Amino acid sequence: MTEKKKVCHVFRRYSNQSIDKLLTHMNQEFTWFEHLRQLGYEPLLVKGSDRNEVLQYPNFSVHLIKTTAMQASWKISNVFVHQVIDTIRSEAPALLHMHSLLDVPFIYRVQRALKGRFPIIVQDHGSVYATRHQIYRPCYHKVDGFIFNSPGQELPWNKFGLVPEDRCFFAPEATSNLGACHERVFDKATPNLLVVGNLSHQKGTMTVIQAIRILKAEYPQIRCRFIYKSAPLLEEVERYLSDHDLKASVELLGTISHEQMHSHFCDADLYLSASGKEGSGYSAIEAMSVGLIPVLSDIPSFVDFTENGQVGALFKKDDPIDLARKVSDILNADVKRKSLETLSKFNRSLSAKAVGRRLAEVYAKVLNDF
Repeated sequence: MTEKKKVCHVFRRYSNQSIDKLLTHMNQEFTWFEHLRQLGYEPLLVKGSDRNEVLQYPNFSVHLIKTTAMQASWKISNVFVHQVIDTIRSEAPALLHMHSLLDVPFIYRVQRALKGRFPIIVQDHGSVYATRHQIYRPCYHKVDGFIFNSPGQELPWNKFGLVPEDRCFFAPEATSNLGACHERVFDKATPNLLVVGNLSHQKGTMTVIQAIRILKAEYPQIRCRFIYKSAPLLEEVERYLSDHDLKASVELLGTISHEQMHSHFCDADLYLSASGKEGSGYSAIEAMSVGLIPVLSDIPSFVDFTENGQVGALFKKDDPIDLARKVSDILNADVKRKSLETLSKFNRSLSAKAVGRRLAEVYAKVLNDF
C-alpha cells in the first residue's frame, strides 16, 4: 500500500472565536479532505490557538499552538513562529499549504527557517492588491505555488510582478454539504428570490432592491427574501421599500441559523448576488449545491461558477436594469432544466470531490516541479 503524502495546512490565529467550535466546523465542512486521502494526500493542520494541544478529529489531526489573536501577521510572536517551525520539522510533510496571501511576514519567516526543505503553496482567500504589497515581492518569488479561487483573481498580482504567472493555480476554497431538496414546484406568477449577504454597498444590496422594483411591473407577486448578519444600509433599504411600495415584495429576515438555511434555499426559485467582491461566494456555492439557479454579478469568482453565464446568469455589476433583465430571462426559460444544469455544474466543479481532485492536481504539479 502506497504511503500517503502528508500535507501540512498552516493557519495563524485570526480571531478570538472558540477554537473548538471552529475545529468542529472544519471537521464537518472540509469534506474534500476525504477525497484527498483517496488520492494519496493526508491532511495535517497546524493552527494558532488559545492553548497547546494535539487533537485527532475524524477528518484530520491538528497541532494547536498557543498564541494571541492578531489581525496583522507582522505582529505574530516569535514563540509561535518557532513552535510552528519545530512542528513542521517534526512532522516532515511532503509540502506546506499556507493560508492567506497577505500573511507574508509569517510565510517569510517559515521560508527562511526551513531553508527550502519543503515546497510551499500559499492559498489566497479574497485578498485585494494594494501598492504597499510591492515590498512582499522577494517573499512571493520564493513560493512554489499560489492557489486562487477563480481565474481573474490573480491578475492584479501578476500585473505588478508580485506573483509569477506560471505558479498560479485555481481551486475552490469551499464547498457545500447541504442535502438534496424536495422537488421544486415553480410558478412563474409568484417568483421567489433569495439573497444571502449583509445589507451593504459591497454586497450590492440597493442594486437588488432596485431590480425588484423593475421586476414588480412584470411580476406583481414577486417575493425576495434577504438573509444577513449585519445591515449598515437597513435605514436606507427600509426607506426605499416604503417610498416605492415594495414592503409586500421584500422580506428582511435578518440572521437565521445555518440549519434553517437549507429550507430557504429549497423554497426559492432563484438565488441573487450583486456583490462587488468575493473570495469565492460561499452562499452561492450552497445555493448551487441544491440546484438553486444563480443570477450573479460579473466578478471573477461568479464568472467561474456560472461558466461565463452559461449556468444561471451573469449581470453587469451595479446595474439593476441588467439584473432585472437576466432574472426575467430565466423566469421565461425552462426553469427545471436550468436547475439541473446548476446542480450538474456544482457536482462537476464545486463539490467536495471536485475540490479534492483539483487540490491533488495542484499538489502533484508543485511536488513534481520542486
